[in-house]
Formats: sequence, structure tokens, C-alpha cells
Amino acid sequence: MRSNFGQKRATMFTASEAIDRTRPFAVALVAREQRKTASRMLAYDRVAAKAGVSSAWLRRLVGRRHVSVALQDFLNIYSAYCRACERIEAEAEHERQMLLALKDKTHAVFEGVVPPLVLPKSESEEIEGAPKPAISPPLAQSQRR
Repeated sequence: MRSNFGQKRATMFTASEAIDRTRPFAVALVAREQRKTASRMLAYDRVAAKAGVSSAWLRRLVGRRHVSVALQDFLNIYSAYCRACERIEAEAEHERQMLLALKDKTHAVFEGVVPPLVLPKSESEEIEGAPKPAISPPLAQSQRR
């Protein structure tokens, strides 16, 4: 007889757990589409079309009314959510690359035109062996008066 000790077992979830696992993905998708379209009903229609469900069913799911979630519905909503996340990450990476390119162009334009900023060194950062001024600048200005 084979032992199943130490092996992961596939867990089944109930209908209420299926709703609880599906709803956050649907809510996030609808909220994102609503920000883009400025219309909640249009957002329901777009998300429903992406997930392959009806907009009425999606409204019931998001609105916490009784609805049955089939495995196919969960997978469709979850895959739509994953695609949206990938698209957001790709847009963020593209934006980051554009900003880096703009930064490089800006640095190239100002290179040689703007003199480098030289900050006075603090006493702790002074180079060893370098001659030290006899009078510090603030004292030198006060002695001129």
C-alpha cells in the first residue's frame, strides 16, 4: 500500500469559499476599469467581457448578493486579473525606462555647460597632507571689518 505522507493534497473549497476567493479579483478589476472609464456600469461591462461572464452576474458578485461561482468563472476572472497585473507592471517598466532615457539626455545636454558643484569639505573630510588655511573663511570676513 502506498503512503501519502508528506505529499500535498489538493484541497477543495466550498461554494462560499469560491465566492470569497473570486470577489477580490473582480472588485479590483472593476475598480481599475472604473478609474479608467469614470463609469461603474461601463467598468462592469468591460470586465465581464474580459472574464467571459455577464455584467449582471458580475454586479451580483461584487455587490455580495447570492451568486454561484463555477470553477471556469473563477479561472476566467483570475486570469483577467493576472493579465491586468502584467500590463500594469509592463507599463511601469516602460515608464521607468523612458524616465531613465530622459535623465540621460538631460545630463548629456548640461554636461560641460553647467560647472560641477563643488561643496566645501568639512574638517572630517579634509585630505591628509593638504595645507590648511590659516584663518577659516567666516573669521577672515569678520577680521576685514
